[in-house]
Amino acid sequence: EGRSLQPILHGKTPEDWRTAAFSELDYAFYAARETLGVDVSSSRAYMLRTDRWKYVYYKGFPPQLFDLDADPDELTDLGRNPEYADTLRDLKDQLFDRLTSRNYRVTMDDATIHAQFGTEEEVGVLIGKWG
Repeated sequence: EGRSLQPILHGKTPEDWRTAAFSELDYAFYAARETLGVDVSSSRAYMLRTDRWKYVYYKGFPPQLFDLDADPDELTDLGRNPEYADTLRDLKDQLFDRLTSRNYRVTMDDATIHAQFGTEEEVGVLIGKWG
């Protein structure tokens, strides 16, 4: 899902270039999971970072928010501060969009999907058909 940096290296930023970095963490292998009492399948975290903000979502916990301009060492979590509700909502929406827009089908391209479309009866997996 990466994109070529070639245009940027030549001084051109594509109009649809992302304005935030995204990362995710499966912390099932870390002691923190047991300390927090989180089961293996729920030990997931997601992060979105813009020029100014860092938003971290740990499944089952309140989100974290850091103002990287005012607090570059990330010592003050603003995630529960009501003054930042709009910023939290915006970053959460951006994170949700990123999670729901990424390509989960990495072993098959769209052309293959189109070629196999309509073959569900041959394959034997019927979705949305009754009787």
